[in-house]
Amino acid sequence: MFALGDPVTFGGRTRLAELVAKQRRSAIYIARENVEAGGLMSYGPVVNDLYHRAAYFVDRVVEGT
Repeated sequence: MFALGDPVTFGGRTRLAELVAKQRRSAIYIARENVEAGGLMSYGPVVNDLYHRAAYFVDRVVEGT
């Protein structure tokens, strides 16, 4: 199963991981937090890194670089 990163699956990530494990299925998630809640693995960007990268570019634009 591939769980998308929408608010419903993210909000119920612990319950979703429990249901997938109970069915003895594997699942891949888009957010790291799903794995921390008990999911098998995630594949996607680290959102905090994206925010830091965006702040870097905003700083460069503001400074006129």
